[in-house]
This record gives sequence, structure tokens and C-alpha cells, in this order.
Amino acid sequence: MLRRRGRFDAARYPLITAHPVDTGQILEYKWRLWVREESIKRLVYHLWQHEAHCSMVFRTSPVMSYAELSLPLPACPALWNAPDAKRWKELLCTQQAEGQSVLRPTPLTECVVNMDLL
Repeated sequence: MLRRRGRFDAARYPLITAHPVDTGQILEYKWRLWVREESIKRLVYHLWQHEAHCSMVFRTSPVMSYAELSLPLPACPALWNAPDAKRWKELLCTQQAEGQSVLRPTPLTECVVNMDLL
């Protein structure tokens, strides 16, 4: 289902950022949208990891390949565990100010090719 819905593709994950001027309902909407998209990313990677483990245990060919996954890696735990939209915005803005790549997270396929990205 995730494959058919295009959830392995980076194009399916819109860029969601918080601007310093975002407040109220706009900020809450962006945060909830980000949480939804992040949840799906984490589900895809969990499914891929589970599938890899099962294929090793049962000595079968994997159904999913890492080469299919062009979606970005999940966000850092601090962002994921933010208790509310305000804290999420603070963390996101801090990461952006420090020059961390939150705008275009690195996909798994690039990390496999260049381990220095990790």
C-alpha cells in the first residue's frame, strides 16, 4: 500500500518549515502536517527494517530494496519528541540558524553511497 501510494518517493513529502512569524492556527496546522508526514516516513523505514530482518531470518529475498527508498531520513529525535507546535518551531528555527540540513533531509540511498553523510 505504501509503495502504491508513492510513499517511497521523496516527491511525496512536501517541505514543511516554520517561519519565525508563524503563530496560532498557522503554526499548529504546519506542526500537525509535519507530524503526519514524519509518521509516515518513520513507518516506511520501520517496515523496511522489519522486512530486512524477516528476509534474513527466513532466508528469502527481500520484498523491498533500499534503492527504492528515495524519501528523506526521519528528523532528529528532538524535533520528533517536541510536545507542541511552539517547541517544534523553536527547535526547527535553531537547527536552521545553526546551518543543519532540515530543509532537505538526506535520503537513505545517498547515505549508502556516501557514508560520510551519516
